[in-house]
Amino acid sequence: MTRPRCAAAPPSTRLLLLLVLLPAALALSSSSSDYCGTTSPGAWTPLASNGTQQVELLQVIALFRHGDRMVATGSGPCWQNDTAEYVCSMSAAAAPSLQPFNQSELVGDLFRKKFSIGRNEYNGTCGKGQLTSIGREQHVALGSAYASAYGDWLRAHVPSLHSAYLRSDDVDRTQQSSQSFCSGLIPPNSTSSYNIYDIHTRDESREVMSPNTALCPVLDRLYVEYATQPSVLIYFKKNVIPLVHAISDALGYTVHVWELPEIFDCANVKRCHGMPSPFSEQLYQQLMDVATEVFGGVYSYEGVPQAGMGFLLREVASHMAG
Repeated sequence: MTRPRCAAAPPSTRLLLLLVLLPAALALSSSSSDYCGTTSPGAWTPLASNGTQQVELLQVIALFRHGDRMVATGSGPCWQNDTAEYVCSMSAAAAPSLQPFNQSELVGDLFRKKFSIGRNEYNGTCGKGQLTSIGREQHVALGSAYASAYGDWLRAHVPSLHSAYLRSDDVDRTQQSSQSFCSGLIPPNSTSSYNIYDIHTRDESREVMSPNTALCPVLDRLYVEYATQPSVLIYFKKNVIPLVHAISDALGYTVHVWELPEIFDCANVKRCHGMPSPFSEQLYQQLMDVATEVFGGVYSYEGVPQAGMGFLLREVASHMAG
């Protein structure tokens, strides 16, 4: 059966390209250590000593997710009788820029976003879904790893971040993750003025960094088509329903299927931050396995990868060719 297409990936260009796909924190994994990410990506072999002297490197494209974050789903608390308090030392400071094409400005006053204690969806000083200090460290380390691998090439072709094209959706944690990555890649100089680097973004309704049903309505039909397959319905009955019952028993009240995404998010945030959880190791792994199967299944379903990420691949390829 021929699948409808919203955005086909363009034909490959003849540019020599090194495409690096290295998430700082995996979106989904059956391993909690992978999900939580690391601040020590390990030593990377410099390009020049990797047997590639005969290869001319023209571009480096790095695609990565945001770093460690606060709970991003639901409305808090994570579940009934959850009194956990989340403390975030990470923040962001900025100032209006009235010169959209200036590459530097004299240092003036900066204004820091600060979440009021006890006035957020989750107890503490953290905003919903905000990047944590661990998330910043992860991306600084990741940027440093790229610098060690491509140091000579970077110094020759990207003397400053003004020579790079930065792209992110318009969400604080992803914007701050890209800023942290760049700080590790090319450490900032201490001067009397601050450099200004553009991070290109879009309105949410036009964003292509993740599947967007507003741009590609066929995704809605593909999602329903996937969910109503006999094999998926059987899996749901055999694995998801028992999981919901087990979580209900662990929490002491009835949990509904539609609450699983928030529970999954909360369970992982607590685990990554070493916070107590009402779930046994076995139940946590059962939750991870179901999430991996369900989300992995829908995103690999025929037609979804192309319809969901074709726009992004086209955007990436346009920069390869440019």
